[in-house]
Amino acid sequence: MKITLFQLCMMLIVSALSLVVVPDFLLFTWQQAGLSILMLVMTALCFHWFNYFKARNFCISGIFFLLTLAYAHSPALSLLGQAEKISSLPNKITLDLHISEILHQQDYQTLVATTSLFDGREQQIFINWKAPEKPQVGEIWRADVKLRPISARLDYCRRECEKCGQNWRRFFLPHRFSTE
Repeated sequence: MKITLFQLCMMLIVSALSLVVVPDFLLFTWQQAGLSILMLVMTALCFHWFNYFKARNFCISGIFFLLTLAYAHSPALSLLGQAEKISSLPNKITLDLHISEILHQQDYQTLVATTSLFDGREQQIFINWKAPEKPQVGEIWRADVKLRPISARLDYCRRECEKCGQNWRRFFLPHRFSTE
């Protein structure tokens, strides 16, 4: 059986679109995909052994679909895990912030900073700066911050997009922001 590039692209598109309708507890992990694929491989081998080629081809298509499903769902699960970790942090936390970009959105400054929140890995966060001091790009500040998951910022940006005409999702997601 040949899986064409068109079929593989359609599987990937359907897998990505499933993120819109599937609740978070039904997202597909790589472990679930591995177990399901193992069962489908054994089933496909049985169908091949007994010369049921249509059923075997269906199992092979299912294997590819499960791979694309896990590929599409794993980043969403990772982002949800980060959001859960952030919501479990105390209300205010002291962080060392390395200012990497300054954005002026309203009367106060908005910043992009890198810091390490979990396991020593650096993450980018979006900061609403209301202090009278003016930070500069490249500076390192120690600040008491209140962290919220990125979804709170996206909800705010949906309302603001109608006013300013910008699509802030195009800014947040490619830059891999995890908090604000």
